[in-house]
Amino acid sequence: MTPGLDLAQLLSAAALIAATCEYAEVVRRREGLRRAETDRLASEASGLRGLVRVLLSGSQPDIAGTNRAQ
Repeated sequence: MTPGLDLAQLLSAAALIAATCEYAEVVRRREGLRRAETDRLASEASGLRGLVRVLLSGSQPDIAGTNRAQ
């Protein structure tokens, strides 16, 4: 093999490794975003379940604290 061809092969291998590492980083970032979105949706669902529970019970939540026993 010629020295130029060896260098070209090494550069090709290095480029493939770099691209693979970059792709792995993109996958990790996407997983983090998915996890954050899942947590946000779970939090919203929990809040909505609480609201539905209050609405179905027919009672008003005492947000201002006006219905406390004296």
